Amino acid sequence: MPPDKWETGTQNHEGMAGVTAAVDYLAGLGVAYGGAGAADSRREKLIAAWSVVGAYERLLTERLVTGLLSLPGVQVYGLTEREDWDRRVATVSLLKRGTTPEQLALALAEENIFAWNGTFYAQSVSERMGVEESGGWLRLGLVHYNTVEEIERCLGVLEGV
Repeated sequence: MPPDKWETGTQNHEGMAGVTAAVDYLAGLGVAYGGAGAADSRREKLIAAWSVVGAYERLLTERLVTGLLSLPGVQVYGLTEREDWDRRVATVSLLKRGTTPEQLALALAEENIFAWNGTFYAQSVSERMGVEESGGWLRLGLVHYNTVEEIERCLGVLEGV
């Protein structure tokens, strides 16, 4: 939206279309998978959606963390105990002995598995954890449209690097 629109207080409704579409998509998940009714309020649909999305992402996180912990030389950062998994997000940071995060990210990219590497603007944390020399961490982020099969592919690539 151009600055002159900001000054007059008018809103660019076209810019909101993407936000509205995202909220409607999530609300649709509440109807399709969360038990909300089509006539329920958007809020009720979103609450239902977050319930099933959260449960599914915990399932994915469990498979990823469990698989990573079984790989030789892999260190997972953050909460790794099953009883703590309700308190973590579906993003996992890791290192693998003998490799750099960049090498891991490139190997995953060759298999069309998208991951990030670096310190993620957390320089003081990365310095305290001693990962600056390696280039930070590899970070894997899961969302509700990922599958267990994708996680298995990812684990296979990481094991082979």
